[in-house]
Amino acid sequence: MEELKMGDTIEVSDELRGWVKRIYIQEGFEGVLCVAKRHEEEFRKGKSFDLTHWRSWRRLEEKKYRPFTWEEKHQIAGFWVRHKKSMNETMITELYFMNYVKIQDEKISFTELLENYIFLDGSPCGVEE
Repeated sequence: MEELKMGDTIEVSDELRGWVKRIYIQEGFEGVLCVAKRHEEEFRKGKSFDLTHWRSWRRLEEKKYRPFTWEEKHQIAGFWVRHKKSMNETMITELYFMNYVKIQDEKISFTELLENYIFLDGSPCGVEE
């Protein structure tokens, strides 16, 4: 199994809420040190946070996604998306035959859409396998 890296999302056992998502920082004495998931964006920008020690934790099973197909185009037409790096938000305004969309006057393949964009709710721009 792949080693955990700082910034990976894991789940920890919270006595009150059950399994909750946290951002892995490092191994601690008999457990791991984490930042709350809700602080992920600020943490990734370098902001400091109090770390919490968790004894009981597990890896999140990563869901696999594939690009949309032309037959699934109705799931993206007119939807707003966010670029993963720039965080710019824009609407998918046009669909082009053979699996392309128009985003800000640029023609993007359904594969590029999955790799570089997310929907505004944070879900990937693709279909879960």
